Amino acid sequence: MSNDFRGFEQAFGREVPYTLKALFDNLELLAGAPLRIVLPGKPFVVEIQYFLGITDLRAEDLACQRFAFAVNSDGCDMLVDLNGPDLPVLQREAGEVDQLDFTLAEFLTSAKRSTAG
Repeated sequence: MSNDFRGFEQAFGREVPYTLKALFDNLELLAGAPLRIVLPGKPFVVEIQYFLGITDLRAEDLACQRFAFAVNSDGCDMLVDLNGPDLPVLQREAGEVDQLDFTLAEFLTSAKRSTAG
């Protein structure tokens, strides 16, 4: 998986957010998929089937300033809202996009705990 951050920055007209860059710089995490991630204080787990690449861009997401970073075990895209505070995580299922109850930073912190233990 290539970390061509320039392609992302040119397409979105902005720098790659720090937390998103941290995700793609964590090669151990990316290689560990599929993953089951427990989010403290949440009544659910996040199951990642595989991660997408930083250059896997979709026109529909560019227009909305969203970026799909993974696909979950249900086959739904996991996205971040690049305009949202702390990069809230979204899910796209059958064309519908809904906000989930966690941020990319919370996801990363929990993922590091899950892969370390």
